[in-house]
Amino acid sequence: MLSQTRYPKDADQTHVYRALLDRLGTRPELQAYAIGFPAPLHGDNARGSFEIEGGQAAPGADKPHANVAAISAGYFAAMGVPVLAGRAFDERDRGTATPVAIVNATFAKKYWPGGTPLGQRIRFGPADAWIPIVGVVADTRQLGLGEPPPPLLYVPYDLFVLPFTTVVVRSTLPQPAVTSLLKAQLAAVDPDLAFADINPLATELRKSLANARFFTTAIGAFAVLALALAAIGLSGLIGYTVTLRTREIGIRVALGASPRQVLLTVVREGLTLAIAGIAVGIAGAVLAARALSAFLFGIGTADPVTFSAVALLLLVVAVAASYIPSRRALRVDPVVALRAE
Repeated sequence: MLSQTRYPKDADQTHVYRALLDRLGTRPELQAYAIGFPAPLHGDNARGSFEIEGGQAAPGADKPHANVAAISAGYFAAMGVPVLAGRAFDERDRGTATPVAIVNATFAKKYWPGGTPLGQRIRFGPADAWIPIVGVVADTRQLGLGEPPPPLLYVPYDLFVLPFTTVVVRSTLPQPAVTSLLKAQLAAVDPDLAFADINPLATELRKSLANARFFTTAIGAFAVLALALAAIGLSGLIGYTVTLRTREIGIRVALGASPRQVLLTVVREGLTLAIAGIAVGIAGAVLAARALSAFLFGIGTADPVTFSAVALLLLVVAVAASYIPSRRALRVDPVVALRAE
């Protein structure tokens, strides 16, 4: 964070950022570099309301609003954010004489459904200049992986100057080398400045997933335990049922029933119980899925692949739990089975 005493004006802060970016641009080890605030996964942006040129708001209606991010040229390349339409910021956008803006896909869909924001103009207040939109980029998870991307408006960092920012670079160097390089370049600009933290994006991703990973690991452990208990219970139930039917099985074998026929009868009954339980379980899972939505990333709460895989696994467990005691019963001599009470 820049000292407000040492850098009291926006121009002073912009000068520091430009000097740092210029120095990073001389380093061939960096494939891309930029500044931006806030970075993905680092919380909410500044929020701002704006006016769309030609848009007529209803009397008393709220003005359009979105989150606002201040970035430099090269930010999307450094972060790997695809440009979906138009262009990214470049050196022509330095300074505030002719400001331009870029929006994310969610912003474009919300305010220009079925159309394109390219060439449209917005402004933050009646006294401000109109800002043309020159690009649309893919959504990023600004608020965390569990939160949907908000409408996001990107502006050049020198249009919305902040005394703090995030430096992002893309490099094939190992992390210690990148850390040393960044510290050296910042010290060359101002020896009294320091980075608060320097981490690879993968580390930031792991941090954002820490709580979700803990809960999903705990839920997964309980699920495995529940599956084991269900398998033991089903096996015990089928085994007890087979024991009670030892005489029946003996009579069937004595009358010429093949082992395959006996096995199929017992396994079929076990599968009937399992299918009924799976149907009830899936219905309960669909109802409870909303409570787990905060821990799901990249799949829906009613993901058919997940439900199908779990149902198939439970069917396999049911077959095994029914098959084993049935095989044990078939080893009993029919004469002994006929004498059983």
